[in-house]
Amino acid sequence: MNKEQIAALIEKEIVGIQDEAVIAWLADHLIDPRSIELLWEYGNNEAHTAWIVADTLQRNVVVAFCQGGHGAYGDPWGLIFSDGKHFGMDCAWFPSLQAAIYEGSSVPAPSGWEVP
Repeated sequence: MNKEQIAALIEKEIVGIQDEAVIAWLADHLIDPRSIELLWEYGNNEAHTAWIVADTLQRNVVVAFCQGGHGAYGDPWGLIFSDGKHFGMDCAWFPSLQAAIYEGSSVPAPSGWEVP
């Protein structure tokens, strides 16, 4: 993937978000996407390209996207440390950008909302 494809993917995700609080949060926290190499520590430290797309401005945590997901085998939207080199635990990776925002920001998920 390239920067333009990541930007288009983010726009596609935003179109599907109905929660105005998430859209407002994204307006304030999206950054110019940049690629990084993350090591999948549950394998043999294989490197996979990921994209940092938003900064939570909390606890040195950023929102990342990896095509194929966590270690290329799971959910594609993750919360990682901005200075980290690893994917981290799979419980910090989500099926949608919206789910990652609910988990990694002060935006509360609506009552009854569940990660799809």
